[in-house]
Amino acid sequence: MTRPSPKGWCPSAYRPMMSGDGLIVRIKPRFGRFNGAQLTDISELASKYGNSMIDLTSRANFQIRGVDEKNHSQLLAELQDKDLVHQAEAHEQLNMIISPTVDKQSDGWTCAEMLHRLAPSLPALPAKFGF
Repeated sequence: MTRPSPKGWCPSAYRPMMSGDGLIVRIKPRFGRFNGAQLTDISELASKYGNSMIDLTSRANFQIRGVDEKNHSQLLAELQDKDLVHQAEAHEQLNMIISPTVDKQSDGWTCAEMLHRLAPSLPALPAKFGF
């Protein structure tokens, strides 16, 4: 399998990337985790707004493919309503993944939540930067 060539920026729910079959809308799981209900929601939204194709990226994000440009704002609103993306784009730019073995009561989780709350007030980070 050949990896696609990088395009210079990573798509997001707020800033999708045009592809041959429509927009690619990337959904970044908060702290690298989705639960079963969220995965079901992503699947339903991919069928409703995209071509039903979902990619799992090398950085553990999900991509809904084939989204028509005229439907992007509706998809974004539903992603926000279902708490699959943050209400503010600044939060989406903060790439944080926590080990699946980290407990939600741990110092690591507490620090990640604090950094997440501060995200809108932090200087912008490079697009391919992560914690």
